Amino acid sequence: MNRWEQSIFDMYLQYHLGKSEACQRCRQASTGLSRPISIWHVGTSYEESPYKILFVGKAARGSIVEAPFYMDTVEDATVIAADLYYNSGWAFWGYTRAIANAVYGEENAWEQIALTNMVKCNRSDTVDTTIQDAKISCAEYLRREIALLCPRHIVFYTNAGYDEAIQRAFDRIEDSQYQDFPCGKKAMHLWAFTGVIGESRIKAIRTGHPERMKKGDFTSRIIDFILGKQ
Repeated sequence: MNRWEQSIFDMYLQYHLGKSEACQRCRQASTGLSRPISIWHVGTSYEESPYKILFVGKAARGSIVEAPFYMDTVEDATVIAADLYYNSGWAFWGYTRAIANAVYGEENAWEQIALTNMVKCNRSDTVDTTIQDAKISCAEYLRREIALLCPRHIVFYTNAGYDEAIQRAFDRIEDSQYQDFPCGKKAMHLWAFTGVIGESRIKAIRTGHPERMKKGDFTSRIIDFILGKQ
């Protein structure tokens, strides 16, 4: 665990992730929740990265049984993230790897990016069954992660059902643009905006989950966004 990741875990401890009143309300409203799952990764060269990209998924699938618990509450996902990034066949990891490689080059990409999930707990090994209250409650922890990491770009692999929670992760949203683009036989429903936290202005894009989306179309659209080509 590097110092960036340690700062995130210290924040989890300070704000009682998994044990706060909001977390307890979620557990009462949503049965079968996993324990909270931590941020996946912050690269050792993230601070010097020219783009400082934070990738944000919806919720991890199931419980990460290989991961140890941090302070008996949070599952430490950082210990298995590199293996998933390089070897997993899931679209979340494969498409992220393709985007990062295109931006940074294959040899340097992993240590220049950060990855986390919007929702820290989940109750399914397959589909996303997150209730709205959980999305809203977890937005505050995402906000704190963003404030600590100070990204220049955020890629949200969520969908319109998360938009209210995304808005709550920022002080305000500016320059909103909604556009649809072809992605194979499907469409990418994109929301591009500037998220403001304090003095920080962050370029962000909300896509959908990459699963079952045509890889070349999906990744090229996000690459163009990061590189300022759209």
